[in-house]
Amino acid sequence: MTWTRSWALATAAAACLALTGCSEGYSGKGDTLHLAYGMSQQASLDAMNQIGQAKHLSHETRFVLLNACVLEIQTLDGSKHNNTQRTPLREAESTVEKSTGSESYRVHIAPKNVDGPGHTLLEGASWTEATQMRWLLDYVQTVC
Repeated sequence: MTWTRSWALATAAAACLALTGCSEGYSGKGDTLHLAYGMSQQASLDAMNQIGQAKHLSHETRFVLLNACVLEIQTLDGSKHNNTQRTPLREAESTVEKSTGSESYRVHIAPKNVDGPGHTLLEGASWTEATQMRWLLDYVQTVC
C-alpha cells in the first residue's frame, strides 16, 4: 500500500470517526457506528449491514463477503423481492453521489477499468451513512 493511500485511509478514518458523533440519521439510542482502522472484516461487514438495514432507505441491503474478496449484495425491495448481485472488491471503486432534488445520497460500486453498470449499495442515505459505507468499502478492500 502506498503512502498516499495510507494517508487517505487514515484521513477518511478520522473524518468518519468525527461524523459518528453527529446525530443526523440516527435515533440517539446508542446505534452510532464506531469505525476504526484495524477493525476485523466481520466487524466491518456488521457495520455495513447496520447501515444497509436503516428503515428510511429505499431498499434494505445485506452484505456478505465471499471467498476471493467478492462482495455479495442482497437487496430486498418494498415488495419483498430479493435481488442478489456479486462484485469482486479488489477491482472495484465506490462513489458517493447526491440524489437529484433531495438531501439524500447514493453509494455505488463499479469495477475499475471495465465498462458496466456496477451496483447501487445504498439509495436515500444520509451523508453520514453514505460516507461511512464508502469508508467501509475502501477499508474492506485493504484487508482483502
